[in-house]
Amino acid sequence: MTHSNQYETPSMIRSFEIRNFKSILDLRIDLTFNEGKAPPRTSESETLPFLETGDAKINRYTPVLAIYGANASGKSNLVEAFQCFCTLLRQGVANNLYKPNKLNRKYNSCTFKITLEIKKRRLVYEMVYDANRILLEALSEQSASAQRPPKTLFRIENGGPEPEIDVDAVAIAAYPAQRLKEAVRVECSNADGNMTRPFLWCLVRSFGGLFPLASDVWKEIQERLHIFNRNEFFLSQGVDLLAGSDSDEERNKAIEKIVVLLKKFDFGIQNISLSRQHLPKADFKLPREGGDFLPAEGCIYKDDEKTILVDEFTSRHLDTNGQLVPFKFMLEESDGTKVIAGLLGIALWALENGKTIIIDELDRSLHPFVLISLIRLFKSRRYNQSNAQIIFTLHDPTLLDEHHMRISEVAIVNKTLKGGTTCKRICDFEGARNVSNFRKQYLEGVFSGIPYPYI
Repeated sequence: MTHSNQYETPSMIRSFEIRNFKSILDLRIDLTFNEGKAPPRTSESETLPFLETGDAKINRYTPVLAIYGANASGKSNLVEAFQCFCTLLRQGVANNLYKPNKLNRKYNSCTFKITLEIKKRRLVYEMVYDANRILLEALSEQSASAQRPPKTLFRIENGGPEPEIDVDAVAIAAYPAQRLKEAVRVECSNADGNMTRPFLWCLVRSFGGLFPLASDVWKEIQERLHIFNRNEFFLSQGVDLLAGSDSDEERNKAIEKIVVLLKKFDFGIQNISLSRQHLPKADFKLPREGGDFLPAEGCIYKDDEKTILVDEFTSRHLDTNGQLVPFKFMLEESDGTKVIAGLLGIALWALENGKTIIIDELDRSLHPFVLISLIRLFKSRRYNQSNAQIIFTLHDPTLLDEHHMRISEVAIVNKTLKGGTTCKRICDFEGARNVSNFRKQYLEGVFSGIPYPYI
């Protein structure tokens, strides 16, 4: 495998905190390895118990996080919260992005807080907002010593009649504090004086590369994180990401990599070829609206700004005489085959480039053994050399059988009217051990997170 050198000093997401978003009142997703000492012979194992950056003793992270819970417990809301946070950074406050808990009105604003490790610095970015404005935005740096308070890099509060703006720590000679404060009032605020655009966005978009730390935080959130609200993957999507360019040669290489894993996953496909057409927009209308990739009439359509891309894939299987037989991929392959083919392209892209992918309902249309093999890619020292991570929701408990997952890699979601959606990893339960059979305990209700239906 080839791997990107994008992260010469690895960067990681430590945690993500959510307050008052849909069914969530107060919730924290922790991605650190929380099991004390490293397992014996860690350096010799093909399976990665954790990912490392900087000081290995305090900077260890889980390569995977499986999120279990009953239907309607709020698992999908976790994924949507990540998506909403990223959209807020890019587009600013909009009424459709403010989605407070309707059943428990404990809070009158929504909060997202992400803790990052970037170039051996631990940074915390926080945003509090309502339907009309950003109430608080802050970036701080945590000290390695727990006794030292965090250092404020910038902090903007809009709760009073006048905003309180502290940008002294990020000010530079070319852009002193007073000029940055003016940018908050002009570039980040609307005609009513409400702050609707994040200051982080302003630092990155309006001031070029003059604020490298802000750019690093932006890239870690916007370029490392990739969220998929639905487990609906298309081969075109996986191929384009993995290819990384519009070159036919690179696309063919990407398809070859995907086919190698399809063979390992026992799908019986010997090879896949792609025929791509570029049709003028004026002469063509998409079969339907919605989504970046649209399947129709045995093809995959994509709006590519100036043209419409039409991809037709052909897969080939061996018949009883050992001859290759072509199949129209989108018409004749199963839903599971189409899902895993696109998903493998996305997974390989994440593994090669050190991305964190977040997927809702990962187990849809996948056999449990295929799901296990997919997760093993992220836990494999051979495949995961760039500190890639996968966070996903699912229902299938097969992954909880012995030895597949560690206690830091499984989270259980529960929901109550008073507490909203909560998330707790198995490592946070008293007495949890990696030798336990998580599947049996989960189905017996030890960790809760299961439904109790009756007829």
